[in-house]
Parts: sequence; structure tokens; C-alpha cells
Amino acid sequence: YGVYQEHTGLGGIYQFNQSENYTVKGLTMGYTTQSSGQVYVLEKYRERGDDRQWHYYVRVVSNAGYLEDFGRSNTTVFSGSWNNMFKADSLVPWIDVDSRYNFVSKEEDGTMIFELNLATVTENARIYNYTEPGDVWCCRLAGDNLSSVAVYTAKNTTMEDCVMYGYAAALAMSTAHLTDGLYLHRYHNTTHSGREIDQETYEKYLALEEQYNVDLEVYIDEYGRYRGGASREGSVDATHISQAVRGADVTSSIFEGMSDDGSNQRSASSRLAGIVKNEDGKTATVYIKGSIAEVYYTYYLNRGLASASTTVTPRAGDRIYAYGSGGDIIFDAFTLTAATPATSVKDIHAIHTPCTENNGVCTVCGTVSHNDTTPRDGKCDTCGGNVHVDTDKNKICNISGCGMQLTDENNDQVCDKDNCAIITNRQANPTFNEKEGKLVFDTNYNGKPYTYSTVLYQFTIPSDGINWDAVEKYNLSSNEFVMKDKILVDNLSANSGYFTFDNVVIQNARARGVVCKTVNATIKNCTFRNLAAAGTLMSIETTWGESTVAQDITIEGCLYENTGYYYETESDLKRASLSIQGLGELSNNVTVSETTLPCRNITIRGNKFNGTNNNYYIAISAAQNVTIEDNVFCNTAGVTTEKVARAINIQGCYNVKVEGNKFENGNVSEVVIANNYAGLTGADVKDIFPETKEKAN
Repeated sequence: YGVYQEHTGLGGIYQFNQSENYTVKGLTMGYTTQSSGQVYVLEKYRERGDDRQWHYYVRVVSNAGYLEDFGRSNTTVFSGSWNNMFKADSLVPWIDVDSRYNFVSKEEDGTMIFELNLATVTENARIYNYTEPGDVWCCRLAGDNLSSVAVYTAKNTTMEDCVMYGYAAALAMSTAHLTDGLYLHRYHNTTHSGREIDQETYEKYLALEEQYNVDLEVYIDEYGRYRGGASREGSVDATHISQAVRGADVTSSIFEGMSDDGSNQRSASSRLAGIVKNEDGKTATVYIKGSIAEVYYTYYLNRGLASASTTVTPRAGDRIYAYGSGGDIIFDAFTLTAATPATSVKDIHAIHTPCTENNGVCTVCGTVSHNDTTPRDGKCDTCGGNVHVDTDKNKICNISGCGMQLTDENNDQVCDKDNCAIITNRQANPTFNEKEGKLVFDTNYNGKPYTYSTVLYQFTIPSDGINWDAVEKYNLSSNEFVMKDKILVDNLSANSGYFTFDNVVIQNARARGVVCKTVNATIKNCTFRNLAAAGTLMSIETTWGESTVAQDITIEGCLYENTGYYYETESDLKRASLSIQGLGELSNNVTVSETTLPCRNITIRGNKFNGTNNNYYIAISAAQNVTIEDNVFCNTAGVTTEKVARAINIQGCYNVKVEGNKFENGNVSEVVIANNYAGLTGADVKDIFPETKEKAN
């Protein structure tokens, strides 16, 4: 009770592992070293270079009190980390400048020069023009990823009347595996106050303030101590709840200043490797890979990350659910009687037949099983045969020195001109280790070899419960990182469901309030204020190896105020105040029917929406059985700018009821926008929209 613990190391503060019935009360936790960078813009200028293009520069100075410029980092680390820019008077970032500027030099007076390095000269100019002296850049340093509080394989862990001063490179609190029963009551996750500095540093910063006419936020506290500015960003997620039998129950708490989400309640799905009908005619054997994307999609995007995203091992009694990236429900919740590692992959499409057969074209699925990655030289890495590479899928070989215009009239993935196989997959093909029951991948990106493996599980389900027509639409043998053309398998018994957020304030953060990728959850009486993204998001996010569709969710009595405040993201539906994007990036253009749209049974009732930088307060796509009733949509003068927002955007939805909502203050226009839906009902849309509308052209 009543203890303050300031941690001096770089790792976590507390870890609960294989523990039961622990309660922590009255504890305040923090760190002596702030693991983030923060600089203030002093001035900006531009120069025309030898390339005759304008180059845009800013002079910055570190926040007083950070060690060695930026926490434990140096300028090179700072310019290569995840960064956000804040307006001088704001606690919410307005743009992500991640890796879009270069460190140029450190001057004799301790100031530094950065050059904007965005995608185009026009973009550089636009951000340069919007940037003003006094603006703040924050970076979240990579590497210190041990959570401050970690709860693993634990039951009934309670934290009450506690305060966590998170730090920007790690999750403030995380759970994993089969955690059951995490209770947070009057729990405060926040940023640290300004660090103590000496008088010489204080006077130096006062001189810089006068010279550049900016506020560097140094001050003298009530005890006469000199202090630097407070950090704009604290922890990453305030709570990150994954692969749990039950998610976190949070009441009467405050989460603020995160460099990411207030809470991410989720699991990691598996990817379907194949379904084979058994000889008895009544059952089928289902094969699933143990990770959703083999490695994070971010590695494919050349971020240099390489980390497998494993799911919970399926066990007897677990409820399993499968759906396709196009929205098809492959089979509804089914209780496993057993699940075991696979012993064979014959004819299940998990891997291709060897590249030495049939000119490298797989005899099972018809795709090419050659690889050419190490190096890309027009020769298969496995057999040495001649190949073309067309990962851009533009029918031009992108091997250096080739550039042949490729033709494939009979669509057999073999070039008609020279009978060489055409490689279109970015991902190396796996081999199967029968002894360990694993698919093993050897691949190469950015000139770096990388090997990883994933367990292949198998289980039996009734054949008549499978949507076989839908299965045929998907290429189960594809090993590309992207979700498109994939079937995902969720373990509903370990997806952090059944959580409650009651009377929780989530504010002043660069990402979302609550990300809900789970089932049976209640979010009530909460406040989502000053967020750069959505207050509540229901969506799968395969980019991070995180999934599980949202089902049976109730959101009621909440306030959504000033959300979506990232630069030029007004039309991003994921940043609406409350967003349902049931299939993540593939939510648009789905087929609408009761046999599709796995995100379902969502009630949005009695909430107030006030102020957003997005075009919409509520945006729903790829969902069915949604009720939106008795909500208030308004823009109170002074809360936000004269931004005009639409109340509700509906597309790709089935069975949506809109009724009893109020639209106030006159600047909420086009109350509902809807297309590609079926079963749109309720007094608010009656006689305005037909009950069914096909996709817009």
C-alpha cells in the first residue's frame, strides 16, 4: 500500500507468471529514464540544392532533462524510430513523420538540423508549411519492449488505486497466453512529469526561448526545482490483452498520453492450410498453420522486423471459427474434440509439390513452386532451373537484365515464349518437417536470409458444417504476407473476450481508445477524448498478426469527443469516432448476405458524438446485425473547429437498424450515407433509403 517504485533498469517492473489471486493496491510505478525522444522546433528554412529542388529543414533542440539528447539514444536512433509531430499547444499528434526526415548535423550550441524526407517534394513542402516553431516531435525508441507490468498464464490478478508512468518503447501492461481474470480498478496510466534539470541548463533554454521566440516548457516547480517539459507520449498501449480466456475488466480508470492504444483486446488467428473430405463422407480434416501471417506483414514492408505471430495451441473443448478475407463464413463456431500436430501435408495445399516436377508448376493447386530470392538471378534457388520473376504482377520480368514482356495464354504460369516458369509469389515456399509437424520457411528479404517455422495442426469436424463453395474461392497455398485470398481460423476460447470497460477515460493519445477484436464485450459510460484515431475500433489487423472478429459487442452511454486528429485522414473509415471494419483493410466491396460478414451482433446505444476531424462519427463495413439507436450527434461550438461531419457511414453491411438518434446543432450533415447493404431499417432511415441497395458504381 502507498508505495512509489521508480525503476532504474530498462526492463519490466512486475511480472505475474503462473500465479493466482494476486492483488496490488496503492502502488505508483515509474522509470528514472524516459525511453523516448522529444524535440522542439526552433525555426525552419529551405534551400535549393544542386538537384534544383527545394530542400526543407528544421532546427530543433532536445527537451531539457532527457539524457544524452533523447533518453538513452543518439541522433541516429532518433531519426530511425517511430515519430509523431505535435502542434505546440496540443497533446494529440497531427502527423506521423516516421522515417520521413534525416538527421543532418548537431550544432555547437546543442541544437540539431533535420531535413524533411517525405515521399515527394510536394509533400515535403506541405508539411514544412504546416510546421511552426514550438511544435514538438516525439519518437518511440525501438528495442525496450519489455512491458512494465506483464501477466502471463495467471488467474485473478487485481490492481487497484495504482498509477503507472509508462515509457514510450513498451506496453504499460500486457497479458498473454491463457490469462484469466485481470481486474483494474481506479488505475491510472499516464506520462511522467518534466524531469529535473540544473540551473545552467534551465538558463540555456530560457536564452533559446528568447532567441527563437518559442516556449520550450522549462519551469521552476513549487519547491524551487528546475524542470524540463513533460513528455507528450508515455507508454505504447496502456493495456494489451492477448490470447486470454477472458479479457481485462477495467472500471473507473484513466489512460492518457499513450503513443499507441488505450487497450487492445485480441488474439492471433491461424491461417487455414487446407480442408480434406474424409472417406466416411461425413467428416473433414481441417489443417491450420500456427500463425496468422508466418511473419509480421511489417517485415514484408521492409521495416526490417522479423517476428512470428503464434496463436494459442488448439485444445479439446476450444471453440473454433473460420472465415475468409472476402467475408465468407467457412464454418461457424465448432467445439473441438481433439487437435494434434499434423503428420502429413499430402494434397492439403499447405505447400506445393516439389519444383522439380511439372516445370515447377504445382500439380495440386497450379501455382509455381520455384523460388528465386538469394540472389534474384533468374535461377531457382532449389533446382537451378531458369525462371522469370513477376512479383509486381505486371507481366514484365523484373530480374535485372531481363525485362521480358511475359505471355501466358493458357494460364499455366509458364511463359509461352521460352517455356520458363513465372514466379509471382513474394514468399518462399515451405517444406514440411514430419518429425516436428512444422512448416519450415527459408526466405530472403533486403539481402538478409531468414528462417522460421510454424506448427501445422489438424482436427476433424462434420463435413456438412463447412461452406465448401466458399472454400473453393480461396488460394490456400499462397504464402504471401497479405491477408487477401486467405481463410483465417479463430480460437474463440482464447481471444480475450468477455471483457468490460466501465467509466474509463481514454484521452490524449496518438492511436485508438479501445481496439476490440473479440467476442462478448461491454464498453459503457466511457469517455474517448482527444485521440488521433478512433475512440473504438472493431476490426481484425493482420498487419500486426492480430485478429479475431468482433461479435456480440455492446457500446452504450459513452462520450466520443475530438477524435481522428491525424493530418489528412478525414476519409479514413478506421479513424471515425466509432468504427467497425469487420475485415480490416478488406472491409469494402464485400458480398452482403447472412452467410457472409463474420463481424456481427453489435449494439451502439445511448452514446454522444461531439467533434471529429473525420468525415464520419460512426463508420461500419463488413458487419451484420448492427443496431444504432438513441445516440446524439453534434458539434458543440468551441469543442472543435467548424468541421462538418456526417453521422453514419454504412457500406457492406447486412441487417442494420438506425432508430431514435438525435442530430443537433445543424452542422452534422447527410445524417446517413449508405450503399452496398441489405436489411437497412429503422425510423431514422425509413422512406429515405430502400431496405436493400446494391454496390455503388
